[in-house]
Amino acid sequence: VKWVVFGTLFPWVYEKISPFRVEFHKWVAHALFHMKLGTLAVDINIAPLADTKFNRCKSGIKWYEAAALKIPTIASRVTPYKEEIVDGETGLLFSTPQEFVEKLEMLVKDEALRARIGSNAHDWVREHRDAMKNVVPLADFYRTLVKEVRGYDIAAA
Repeated sequence: VKWVVFGTLFPWVYEKISPFRVEFHKWVAHALFHMKLGTLAVDINIAPLADTKFNRCKSGIKWYEAAALKIPTIASRVTPYKEEIVDGETGLLFSTPQEFVEKLEMLVKDEALRARIGSNAHDWVREHRDAMKNVVPLADFYRTLVKEVRGYDIAAA
C-alpha cells in the first residue's frame, strides 16, 4: 500500500507510515486541481473528519470529487458524510479506528468491491449533485424565498 497525500502533509504521517510508502503532492492552482486529482491514479479515497462543530458545517466535496472519478471513499461516520454516503453501497463509513482498519482492508483486498462502490458513488453524485440538474430548482427556491421574505419577485425586478 502506498499513501498518496495531496495537499497538506502533516509531520505525524512519517511517524506512523514509512517514508517509502508515502507519495506527497503539493496543492496546485484551482484551475489545475481536477486534472491533478485525475492523474494521481489512486484506488481509495480516505476522508477522515473529527466530529466537531466546524466540520459539521462542511460539505461532502471530497467524496463528490472521488466519486466523479469512480474512486471509492472510506469516510468518518460524521456530518457531512453520514447524511449522504450509504455505508456499503456508495462508500464505507467508520466510527472507530478498528472499524477503519477493517473496512480499509476490505477495500485494499477486494478490487470488485472498490469498483462497485466507486461506480455506485459516481451514479449517486451524478444524479443528486450535478449542477445542471440542481441549478434551476435552487434558483426557483431562492426566488420563492425572496418573494416570501421581501414581498417581491426578483425575476421581475
